[in-house]
Amino acid sequence: WMYALQKCLDNGRLLSGSASTSSSSSYDHTDTLFEHAASLCTNNLQKAVVTATRAEFHLLAGRVDVASKFMADCPPRLLPFDKTAVLLGLQALEIKVPNERFLSKNAQDALASSNVGLISYLNSKMRLAKVKDDSVSYTMIASWLASLHLDELSRKSKSKPDDTLQQKRQNEARVISSHNFFRKVLTSSSGNIIAEQTAPAVLGVMGAHDIDASEYAGCIASSSDIGAAISASLDGYFGPDGALGAIRVLSEAPFEQAEPYYYKFAPSLLARAPSATVQCFLGKYSEGLSPSKLLPAFMQYDSRRKELLLSKDGAHSSEGFVDDNTASVTYLEGAIRLGCRSTAVYNYLIRLYSAMEDEAPLHRFLSVHIPSSLSSSRGPSRRMRSSPLDMNYALRAILKTGRHFRSAVKLYVALGMRQKAVELAINVDP
Repeated sequence: WMYALQKCLDNGRLLSGSASTSSSSSYDHTDTLFEHAASLCTNNLQKAVVTATRAEFHLLAGRVDVASKFMADCPPRLLPFDKTAVLLGLQALEIKVPNERFLSKNAQDALASSNVGLISYLNSKMRLAKVKDDSVSYTMIASWLASLHLDELSRKSKSKPDDTLQQKRQNEARVISSHNFFRKVLTSSSGNIIAEQTAPAVLGVMGAHDIDASEYAGCIASSSDIGAAISASLDGYFGPDGALGAIRVLSEAPFEQAEPYYYKFAPSLLARAPSATVQCFLGKYSEGLSPSKLLPAFMQYDSRRKELLLSKDGAHSSEGFVDDNTASVTYLEGAIRLGCRSTAVYNYLIRLYSAMEDEAPLHRFLSVHIPSSLSSSRGPSRRMRSSPLDMNYALRAILKTGRHFRSAVKLYVALGMRQKAVELAINVDP
């Protein structure tokens, strides 16, 4: 095997000394010699030496993508992971490599022009980690690869107009490769522990690079990582932008998969983009988005608003929080118009109306939902008993405020308590 390996090296020196013979067929012939040398090995150590020599041969020739694959196959004793990654990665960062004895001028130029060598090496290592079911290594390498692919996409967006046709084709191939990588790591099947851990980490890297998660909503929508995409968007962007990105992810994902995340992230979305969130929620009502399940988020939002209004340092505490005093009312009114018949929704809207200074919205709402024909002293009709409007609750909520007595009188009449209605009307406006 050593004799066969020496023939490979001699042939390699001939190739490097003659530019005219350095064709693809010449390298294929040398690869065949390396395969023959490997077949003569009697143990793994001998095979590792052949593989390392083969990697060095391709690296010297500037074929870093091929060399990196053989580097990944070498045992750590010969080519440690950290040193190999540094060797392949520092040139692209314009940092001098500590040990350049393996790097020819061709190799330096190839490594400096792109991250393709390091990407190829890490891809091989990531596949090996998956085979070993090493989720930590897999996720770490995938996160690193995500950053490298984003750098490659940034480089290719700045391609020079005078690039040759071959360079343009190489750039297009690398862009496709980068997009395929993101589709692969973001489209994880449910129950795959490695994939479920990797997708959120990669999305976090995208957020750190100011990449909108919704750009990959097509990938995310077909996977179980919608929640991770929303988290990445919210964490990667401060204020309304993050919420708007999360809303786009939710809107473009299949509703059956996205529905639980509407309820989970509703408080965060309302706090940062209340108006857009309300419109999104109303738009999904016809698909089955439940106002009753969203109600706690609106109650939490209004409670936060009240706390900030009462606090002395409200300006500091409200950082990132958007105060919209119409958001909850707009959503609840819209949901009721669309057909919501939840008593809890009606009750909370009555509570919000009662807290307003202006009685007009409350009285108008009651006039719509309490027919004017209800003047009988026999009490509520069968129609009102089947209504989602809890008139007893509404009356208690209004009387508790000590105002809006016209609305209270209307409720007394509807409940058949005419004497109470008359007494209240006389006391208020004798």
